[in-house]
Amino acid sequence: LRAGWPQDPISSEIIPLTQLIELNRHYASSEIILMNISTAKGAELLRNSLEKPSSTVGWWHLIKDSSSLSMTDFGWRVLPSIGSYIDRKKLIECLFDRTITAVAVNSVGISGEQSKLPPDQRPAGLTGHQLVLATLWEELVIREGWDIELLWEVLSFAPSRMLGLHEERLQIESNRWL
Repeated sequence: LRAGWPQDPISSEIIPLTQLIELNRHYASSEIILMNISTAKGAELLRNSLEKPSSTVGWWHLIKDSSSLSMTDFGWRVLPSIGSYIDRKKLIECLFDRTITAVAVNSVGISGEQSKLPPDQRPAGLTGHQLVLATLWEELVIREGWDIELLWEVLSFAPSRMLGLHEERLQIESNRWL
């Protein structure tokens, strides 16, 4: 806000989220997956719903917030926009207690050339997706004290189940990545 970049109003998440939760309640046999929960209010709405649909949170929203980015950092230009410290902590809490099902790594990557543009002219997205595991490990396992199994669950196994894919398995002589 200090730099003049408009953030998403909270209603841009709450209004559609309320409608989708209500649809899920009326059509429980249809699977609804809510993508990119990004606010504390949205996470709380999901927590208080009777029928909890599957949902995701973007990985960057678990790592950074508006109080931990400098004015020139690359992380400002993501969709949905980055929230406050309270938003980030609530998202972590709701992921931990499984209110939110999985971590999504679905942000549009930007090229090195695009990342050199001034922040207000840069397309929304992030560089450095190779850092997702390392930064989530640092934040959730080391700082928040999560079990390693829970990190693997929300980053690999739960997303596979949500998408109807077979979960990855470690096997002798396998070169598959989890």
